[in-house]
Amino acid sequence: MTNLLVADSGGTKTDWLWLRDNRTDSQLRTRGLNPNLAGSEQIREVLAREVRPWLQNELPRRICFFGAGLGNVRRQNRIASLLRAVFPETPAVRVETDILGAAYACLGGAPGVAGILGTGSVAFRYDGRRISERKGGRGWLLGDEGGGTSIGRVFVSALIDGALPEDVVDAYRTYSGLDIEELIPEVYNHASHHRFLAGQVPFLTGQLDNPEIRALVAEPIGLFLDKYLIPLLHGEEPVVLTGGVAKAFEAVVLDLCTRRGIANARILSDRPVNALARHLLNMAH
Repeated sequence: MTNLLVADSGGTKTDWLWLRDNRTDSQLRTRGLNPNLAGSEQIREVLAREVRPWLQNELPRRICFFGAGLGNVRRQNRIASLLRAVFPETPAVRVETDILGAAYACLGGAPGVAGILGTGSVAFRYDGRRISERKGGRGWLLGDEGGGTSIGRVFVSALIDGALPEDVVDAYRTYSGLDIEELIPEVYNHASHHRFLAGQVPFLTGQLDNPEIRALVAEPIGLFLDKYLIPLLHGEEPVVLTGGVAKAFEAVVLDLCTRRGIANARILSDRPVNALARHLLNMAH
């Protein structure tokens, strides 16, 4: 009997999927639960006040949590302990990095190369069972080229420098309610700098007909491909990209891949948490 709770957690959001036999799958979205960016009490509060009430009185038999910021055992154990504290009745809790979750979602059991373009960015090779090599994923202060935070940083800098056309500036004022001179204090005083910068992506998706905006978005995505993805390619293996930025700028990403000779690249069409859950169920049978 399937009673499985799956979490796909990034820097900005966490998607939860509850799979139960003979019932409609339930989905929930909460804030991102990266332990490098959120304290234990913040994470516990989300689990206790949002996730557990959503499940009501029926609790999962198994929890599989895949998240950003879980690159070492200590942080994985921290998240596992918080899950067990909030869900003491759940006998099986598994915590893994978001990279392995993306491999499962993008490639299933097949080897290939994949990448995450979300709030941050990372690229990796997958041998069908484990991550064999990775590049990037250093966090927004040290890199994450092509992720939402890096794109937002480039865009906000261009606004402050007066490097964008006036129609874009006017559209941004209307969209955000901010004047340009307010942007620097808004970035530095915001409770979460990286989320504010990544939060510029929805505006930019509506401005891609503007050549300046399209070029601005393409620059950091091109850096991601050149620095992280292309050095991992060894042949004609599958190349699959996932994440909110990959989806939002799909046409830009695929055009840049084509220009670089990555003809077999594609964007994951399904929600990552759905594809991840399907692979976990296949592994169990």
